[in-house]
Amino acid sequence: MATIQHEAPEFARCVRVRFDAGTNKMIATLRKDCSPPLSAIELQITDEHATLGTMRGWLSLRDVRR
Repeated sequence: MATIQHEAPEFARCVRVRFDAGTNKMIATLRKDCSPPLSAIELQITDEHATLGTMRGWLSLRDVRR
């Protein structure tokens, strides 16, 4: 299975630098009515996982899970 790191290593490095610049991020999701809400989240990426942090019960969490 090809990965972005393998297929486009320079692009992957640039993206990783941006994501590692801080924990707080903004995420856009699509709701059932196709509206694109923006939500503040915490994001941490390791070599194997991406961990998202939101407030319990927030609509953005439901959107991401869907």
